[in-house]
Amino acid sequence: IPGIELTEKILSSANDLGKKLAIYGSTKSVIEKISIEFSKKYPKIEIVKAIDGYEKDKSELDIANEIANENPNLVLVALGTPKQEVWI
Repeated sequence: IPGIELTEKILSSANDLGKKLAIYGSTKSVIEKISIEFSKKYPKIEIVKAIDGYEKDKSELDIANEIANENPNLVLVALGTPKQEVWI
């Protein structure tokens, strides 16, 4: 299954269950668009944290802790290969 198809299935299930989501990566403008689109397509998912991938004032550990403190059920990471695999 291609990654995007798997992600859509996971998000659909998360929506049915009212789960919490964090997003890390991409640009601020893309994060804003994704947040709007996800709230329309998956209205029961609560986006608890959204951090762009160009955050320069925080370390990777600080970002991970900030996300963990929100206790999300899912974290979508879009940093590009191989950075996202290393971060995950």
